[in-house]
Amino acid sequence: MKVEIHRSEQRGKASYGWLETIHSFSFADYFNPLRERFGVVRVLNEESISGGHSTAPHTHSNMEIITIPIKGDLEQIDANGNRNLIREGEVQLLSAGTGITVSEANLLSENPGSFLQIWIFPETKHTNPEVNKLAYYSSVRKNIPHLIVSPEQKRSVLYIRQRAWMYLLDMDKGSVVDYQLNLTGNGLMVFVIEGEVNAAGGQLRWRDSFEMWGADQLAVEAREDARLLLIEVPAD
Repeated sequence: MKVEIHRSEQRGKASYGWLETIHSFSFADYFNPLRERFGVVRVLNEESISGGHSTAPHTHSNMEIITIPIKGDLEQIDANGNRNLIREGEVQLLSAGTGITVSEANLLSENPGSFLQIWIFPETKHTNPEVNKLAYYSSVRKNIPHLIVSPEQKRSVLYIRQRAWMYLLDMDKGSVVDYQLNLTGNGLMVFVIEGEVNAAGGQLRWRDSFEMWGADQLAVEAREDARLLLIEVPAD
């Protein structure tokens, strides 16, 4: 089993006054040759946008982009001016396919809003762009991984064009959860959104990540109440 722990403070950072962005992998002006991706995960960014601001329009293509608000609601605006509100407690999957231009905005609040954005290389390219959203908050049960993204088209799950699965996991202090991989040979990334956990002998705190290859399961123990994002993906 190959394991790597990436600490929160090791991430790349950039500040633009109204926008704070933190990168788990090489992105924009941050480059780390040892941190270019995890399998087909190309980006895991934590972003914070001040109230009344929005990013410049930018174009994505051939990428599966998952957006999860952490605090506050987020608007995504496309090139035609269509506005899509992603509320706290929801997750959005944008299949960029042949190309789509969007910007992220926090125009409905005076307070900063923060979100995670994960980019995953698709298995199938040049598809028609598609945006889907899922409300998960009321469905999450403590100490049970809650599936939010899957390569299988299921009810109440976002479909991704890749052999990838994503879960949110809320844990009570002292609880232990055993995660079994869906596909042998996949890797598993655990990102700590809140709290503190133990995994494979390593201690993970707020915004740390744990990356594992070569094992089919992982036991996670909560040292305090915690919320985790689990990302299971192939190497290529």
